[in-house]
Amino acid sequence: MELKKIIDYVNRSFIASDRLRAPDIYYYMDLVIDDINERLQANFPAVSDWVQFTEDWNHWIEHLEDSPMRPMPSMHHLPPMDFGKPLLLRSNDNYDAFPDKYIRSVLALGTAVKFYTRDEEGEQIAMDYQNRYERALFNMTRDYLNQVPWYFQNNEGGFIDFSYNRERGPVDLVPRGVVMNGSNTRIL
Repeated sequence: MELKKIIDYVNRSFIASDRLRAPDIYYYMDLVIDDINERLQANFPAVSDWVQFTEDWNHWIEHLEDSPMRPMPSMHHLPPMDFGKPLLLRSNDNYDAFPDKYIRSVLALGTAVKFYTRDEEGEQIAMDYQNRYERALFNMTRDYLNQVPWYFQNNEGGFIDFSYNRERGPVDLVPRGVVMNGSNTRIL
């Protein structure tokens, strides 16, 4: 979806009292992209980084014939290209990291949530939007998790925090280990 249309959709559908402009709205959109990346274990580019991403992407696609196994500079951790699916050039003006359905239901609504939670006057509407946003984010996770393209997957894994006993607070830096209850619990 074109970035101008996304901005217009957010302003018309969710933010009636104020009109957010491109530089300001990108901040809130980036926060939503962070939420999406966390839920989907993905690395979708932030809206504010989209122009740089598309330039890197297009340069990478144009030079694939020179070296088809060469990774994209900003995506060095990705596996080799899947030649079964064509990769096309991307437009600076068209955010197409994920389907338009989720741009309207998650990104646009989440942008309004992030805006209103930082606005003193928007507390009541923010609570309603927050509930709808969490439901839309859950639906996106449920329906799109296994469809995230390989070049947007973040397969670097996770970690277990052993830094301190959370029950006592950050002043107690004694590692507590991992407590697992149950008969079929194991770490792979």
